[in-house]
Amino acid sequence: MQNSPTPLPGLSNRNLRVDTPTDVYVLRLARPDGSGYVDRAHELAVTAAMSELGIGAPFVAGDAAAGWLITRFVAGAEPLTGERLNSDVAALASVVAGFRRLQRAPVRFDRVFDPFDTIEDYRQKLARAPHALPLDPALLDALPIAAAWVAAEPPAPADVAHPHDAAAPILDRQPLPAAPPATIADPVLREVVADLLAEHADARAPDPLASTDAPRAADPTSGSRSGLVPAHGDPTPANMLFDGVAVTLIDWEYAAMAHPLWDFAGLAVEAALPTDAELAMLAMAGVRPTRGYVGLKFAALMVSGLWAALRDDSARPDLAIRRLRDERLSLAAVLADKILAA
Repeated sequence: MQNSPTPLPGLSNRNLRVDTPTDVYVLRLARPDGSGYVDRAHELAVTAAMSELGIGAPFVAGDAAAGWLITRFVAGAEPLTGERLNSDVAALASVVAGFRRLQRAPVRFDRVFDPFDTIEDYRQKLARAPHALPLDPALLDALPIAAAWVAAEPPAPADVAHPHDAAAPILDRQPLPAAPPATIADPVLREVVADLLAEHADARAPDPLASTDAPRAADPTSGSRSGLVPAHGDPTPANMLFDGVAVTLIDWEYAAMAHPLWDFAGLAVEAALPTDAELAMLAMAGVRPTRGYVGLKFAALMVSGLWAALRDDSARPDLAIRRLRDERLSLAAVLADKILAA
C-alpha cells in the first residue's frame, strides 16, 4: 500500500498515523476484543465536541458502527509519560489545567460513571468468565470502606468548576451521522482509509464479554445535584499530548459525568506518581488528599486491574495486559491494607 500508515501505541484501538502530501492524520480502528467495552457513538460525539472546544484533537470524520474515527495529528506535541510527569512541574501543571478546563466546559455527557458500580460489574463478569480470577480478600473487605469514604465527602462547591445545569447541551444525545470514507476530502487519506477499513472489516469478530461495560447512560441533570463534572475517564499519560505549553486530551471512549477528583486519582495511578508529585498535583487542583480521595484512588486501581483481568481472559493471552492486571491489583492490595488499618 502506498502511503503506508505508521502504527501508534494503543490497547483498546489500533492507532495509525497517516501522512499525506497536505496533512497528517491519526486513524483509530476499534479492536475486535474491545468493542464491548466502549460506546463508539458516544466516543465519536464527544471527540467531535472536544475538538470544537479546543480541548481535544481536531476531528475529521468517523463512523461509530464501523468502529473508526480520524483526527488530525497534533504537530509539535508528544504523548506524556509517567516519568515526565514525575519530574516536569510544567507538564503536570498543564494536565491539571486541562482537567479543570474540561470540568468548566459548558457541556454535559449522557453518561454517568460510578467507579464502584463498574467494579461490581467487572467482578460479575469475571465470575462468569471461563477462568475466574481469585481476588485477595482484603480487596473485597476494603471496597465498602472506600465507597463509604467517597460518599462521606461529596464534592464541595469549590470542587465543582462549572454549574452543569439543564441549559448545558448534552453532547451525545444525538450521535453524529456516519461518514463513509468516500466523504473524506483528502484523496490520499480517502484511499488509505478505504483499504484499511476493508482489511479491518474482515478481522472484526464478536466480543464474548460485550455488553454493558461502558459508563451507564443516565439522567445527566443529576450531575448538577451531586456535583458531577465532565471527566475524561481514561487519564493515562499517553492520552495527553503536550506541546511544552498546553495539553491536548485524546481518546474519549470513557468520557462521562464523574466525581471532580476522578481524573486526578486516575492520573496518580496511571502515571505512578510518587507522593511528592501526587501532592503537588492535588495542590495545583486546589484539593486535599482526604479519605475520599484515597477511596477514589483505590477504586481507580481496582477498575484498571479488573479491566485488564477481563481483557486477559481470552484465547490469546496478552502479556502486557497481564502485567497491568497483576501490577494494579497488587498496588490495590497494598492500599487495601492501609484502608483496613485506618
